[in-house]
Amino acid sequence: MKLFSYTLNDALGLGMTERRFTGVRSFVTARSTFFIYIAVLAFLTMVRLFSSKTIPISGDEAYYYRWSNFLSPGYYDHPPMIAWMIAMFSYIGGATVSMVRMGSIVAALIYAIVIYMLVKDMTGSDRTAFITGLFLLTIPYFAIDSTMATPNAPLILFWSLYMYLAYKALKTGSRVLWILSGVALGLSLQSKLMALFLPFSFVLFLLISKEHRRQLLKPDFYLSLLAALVVVSPFLIWNYFHNWENLGFQLVERHQFPPKLNISHFTNFLSLQIIAVTPFFMMLYPLSLLYCLTKGIREKKDYLLFCFCTSLPIILFFTFVSMFERVEMYWPIAGYISGSICVAVFLDECASSASRLIRIFSKVSLTATFLVLLLCAGALYFFALNPKNLIEASARTCPRGEESFRGNSLVEMYAYEDLATELNSLQSEMGGKEKIFIMTDNYSLSSALSYYSRQYIHIYSPFNLQGKEYQKWEDYQSLKGMSALYVDRFPLEERDNMLRLFSQNFESIQVLKPLVMKKNGRIIQTFYPVLLNGFKGSISFDNSNNYKAPLEKAAP
Repeated sequence: MKLFSYTLNDALGLGMTERRFTGVRSFVTARSTFFIYIAVLAFLTMVRLFSSKTIPISGDEAYYYRWSNFLSPGYYDHPPMIAWMIAMFSYIGGATVSMVRMGSIVAALIYAIVIYMLVKDMTGSDRTAFITGLFLLTIPYFAIDSTMATPNAPLILFWSLYMYLAYKALKTGSRVLWILSGVALGLSLQSKLMALFLPFSFVLFLLISKEHRRQLLKPDFYLSLLAALVVVSPFLIWNYFHNWENLGFQLVERHQFPPKLNISHFTNFLSLQIIAVTPFFMMLYPLSLLYCLTKGIREKKDYLLFCFCTSLPIILFFTFVSMFERVEMYWPIAGYISGSICVAVFLDECASSASRLIRIFSKVSLTATFLVLLLCAGALYFFALNPKNLIEASARTCPRGEESFRGNSLVEMYAYEDLATELNSLQSEMGGKEKIFIMTDNYSLSSALSYYSRQYIHIYSPFNLQGKEYQKWEDYQSLKGMSALYVDRFPLEERDNMLRLFSQNFESIQVLKPLVMKKNGRIIQTFYPVLLNGFKGSISFDNSNNYKAPLEKAAP
């Protein structure tokens, strides 16, 4: 018990200020710190495995699962890694929700160990590695991504592997490691285009570092870039034969031109980043970056410059972009991998300062940060393991007397399976799949219903920017003459654009009785089905107020 207490205090820097230990005591402490970290990681992995079974599949996850049914070297929205990852684990263990998410859970397990090893190699300190690892395990957004099937999971994994292999290649000069780092970079690019920041960040590091600047004149770094190009080439070739649609979407279509200054976007982005990593961590982050930059230059500690350069550029870039357009919370998240190392190094250095005030600052900051992180991570898993907790907590945020959670995607997930059952039943009553096809107006709802109904749910709307992969899967001509069962989150009278669309492409429209979805005695979402008869076999949309098809209301 004494040994455990000693090790944990040393790992967190709460009880001692000694930086180095000698003899058997030092060896035992280092090994014990690592074993404690592995024990914490194993426990959290078990919690993730369990929570992956209790949380219903989200619309985005179901969309990526649809990708895995149509495997391709590329997709309109993202590179293909998440689809191939889901396909592999679904092939191994079946298309259960937990197997759809298994790739993310395994990725989180691997990158947590890789970053621990990287920090230990950089600093020689198990304590700093331990603190960094705990950051990655408890920062809210990393905790979420470790249990959800999103492109960020493989991105973070291969981003971490690139950092580890590139740093080892720098230190050892091994050409094999340089090439392997290029493979990791290529796999990062196959996961998400945010990985483009990695080579630019690495070049920035080489320019700043006097010791390693000469690498720009050697072939090894360029061999790694060549290896990355080879790995990502199937995706680039696919883009070429598809009119560069993914690159066009990522770099042009989803952005506003010309850009217009909008401070509300910036404040929204900043608040989301504070939520994603917690206020205490965000407070320490800029101080840590400044510390790593100044100390790295002054004392020629290149690992500090390495962490600085692989963290700041991506976060700074999206902070700047957020002044002009909406930036999603998770876009710069990879920058917090190195950011966690910077914060851990900063707090560890402060803990061993000669100044008592600085040591107190370090202990208070570290304690407060981890308390907030643990509370946030605990809350996430608390809600994940018991959906009733999430629904009840969400109910308190609704206006008094309001039972619907319309627009709350976290709660709506719990309605998808029951809704799919209801729609399958309605479809059977109306003549079955041979006469009736089911459709929605957006990719996430169609994908979730496809997953739970085990049939293809069509998407029928020209208004959405995302989810355009469905356009490649649809064959509207084969549905000509059939009837459609359309379902929406809003009544048709509130969807003027959809009413016009249906009027132009179907013979008649009949509004059916709303489907009320309940969980734990609460209404969590109401869906509005519409029966559309006589499909004309294509989508055409006229903005004029030209209503041709008769609209029949459902009986009360």
